[in-house]
Amino acid sequence: MNHPPEAGLAKRLCVRAEAVREHLAAVVDSCDDAIISEDLSGAVNAWNRGAEKIFGYSAGEAMAQPMLMLFPPDRADEESEILTRIRRGESVEHFETIRVRKDGTRVDVSVTISPIRDGNGLIIGASKIARDISGRKRIEEQLARQAVELENSRLAWEAHELEIRKLNESLEERIAERTAQLKIAQHELEAFTYSVAHDLRAPLRHILGFAGLFVEEFGTALDPPALHYLQRIQDGTRRMGLLVDELLSLARTGQRSLHLQVCGLNAIVEEIISIVKAETQGRDVEWKIGSLPAMECDRVLIGQVFRNLISNAIKYSRPRPHAVIEIGQTERNGQAAIFVRDNGVGFNMKYADKLFGVFQRLHREEEFEGAGVGLATARRIVQKHGGRIWAEAELNQGATFYFTLGGSERAGSRGDAATAGA
Repeated sequence: MNHPPEAGLAKRLCVRAEAVREHLAAVVDSCDDAIISEDLSGAVNAWNRGAEKIFGYSAGEAMAQPMLMLFPPDRADEESEILTRIRRGESVEHFETIRVRKDGTRVDVSVTISPIRDGNGLIIGASKIARDISGRKRIEEQLARQAVELENSRLAWEAHELEIRKLNESLEERIAERTAQLKIAQHELEAFTYSVAHDLRAPLRHILGFAGLFVEEFGTALDPPALHYLQRIQDGTRRMGLLVDELLSLARTGQRSLHLQVCGLNAIVEEIISIVKAETQGRDVEWKIGSLPAMECDRVLIGQVFRNLISNAIKYSRPRPHAVIEIGQTERNGQAAIFVRDNGVGFNMKYADKLFGVFQRLHREEEFEGAGVGLATARRIVQKHGGRIWAEAELNQGATFYFTLGGSERAGSRGDAATAGA
């Protein structure tokens, strides 16, 4: 019996439709998202493996159960609102909410809900697609916390920076105030030193003069002890006069304004050596003069620095049968430094901090003469030029004195010079 062609076509279409349904069911079942459907009473009537994975219920446990089992108590009213909108034929497009797993833990989900219609177009239920977004939410919360922490850190840093700025401003004010006070005290001390030293010169000249006259007129009639005492008075007065002269020089240095000009240091050194060479008469002294730069400085004052340092080198190399005095330039910490070196008696470096103090001596006066003011004067001059001065030595191995010119105080020194020129 032959079947009509229409019957064969219908059968093939049924087979194909069944294959499509099975394929769609397989796709739905294999989806990682939860695909659920419910009827208009809110009972579950479809539950895929994605729903099992996200919510923990198997399909057998979930089927015919109320959808409210997935809602936390604080969100139960969402279900009635959803069903109301579905009955009106509205879709609920993609919103984020919270649902509850079988074990009671809460899960963040993104949900899309659409109405389900039968063959006649009547709404019979709703389909829901839910995606687990807990991982994303954790990242967002972590980022939000980090953003808050960063903002708090930024605010704390700004507050800290403001506090530091205030402290710096306060410190700068205190430093400026203290510097002004120190300058006033220094000027007052220099003025006092100058006044005292100047007023002492006349009495010392009188003592020295009358002692000389006394020895000249009555020396032959004096007993040897009396003559010795008078000679000691003269020697002491001469030393006192030298000390007064040194103090006056130091005071004048402090009060003198700088007169800056570009000077060749070799010319200054040659001039000083020609002056002090008389101190080397009868001695074997080897001079080593290197190439020195031209620098902006006060020629007279820097000449005084060289004179003090070179005279020291001559004096403290006196015990050497062959004295070597070297003057040159080197580099220290990226800055040009001038040095004066000798092969004399040197000194112990643990006493180096005393070198540049007034009246500080590292050798007995019986061995090496001097008032102990020359290096203090040299330091004062170098400081006025915005530089620094220091020494390196070994006992019985000679000494080297270094100094630099220019630096943070240079602008102020120029201001002094400009004021003096005005």
